[in-house]
Amino acid sequence: MEPELTIIHAGRPGRLEGRLGEVLSAALEGRKLSYERAEGALQNRRILFAFSLPEGGVDYGLCGLLAYLRTHPGCLRGSVGGVVVDGAEDLYTKAAGRIDIMAGCGVKKWNIQEIHDYAGIRVFHTTGRKGVLDSGMVYRKSTVSMGLPSLSEYEIWQTDEQEFRECAQIVHAFA
Repeated sequence: MEPELTIIHAGRPGRLEGRLGEVLSAALEGRKLSYERAEGALQNRRILFAFSLPEGGVDYGLCGLLAYLRTHPGCLRGSVGGVVVDGAEDLYTKAAGRIDIMAGCGVKKWNIQEIHDYAGIRVFHTTGRKGVLDSGMVYRKSTVSMGLPSLSEYEIWQTDEQEFRECAQIVHAFA
């Protein structure tokens, strides 16, 4: 049985409304879906963030979601997701058929084919990370941060060239 896809949106509880709701309903017909707001744990799920922006381009529900994600950094751990944004202005509608949805966050060589088969996505982002190295930074003062508190300033992440090449080989085979 196909796993459930959780659609996260900023609107009223239940199904999405309007043009975005119609498009997603048609595109995902027959799939097991749940519609939720981003509240609580979303770990180990398949998630699609879906938003309709008004003409001004600002959606306060989306701003609230981003604030929630920023203040709950582990809430998406183990999840795979994507983002769909719809808007009424030409910026969004003139490019119909020429916009690719890019999957990212947790993309590895072992799940690219599954994501492609499930969602038809052909564009992927991966860091291809391998082990962590110590930065060699000698002077360390915990009260002075040079970046995000959720990231260590004393670690260096490296890209695994072989992982990246294998990911690219899988994606290029979709052409």
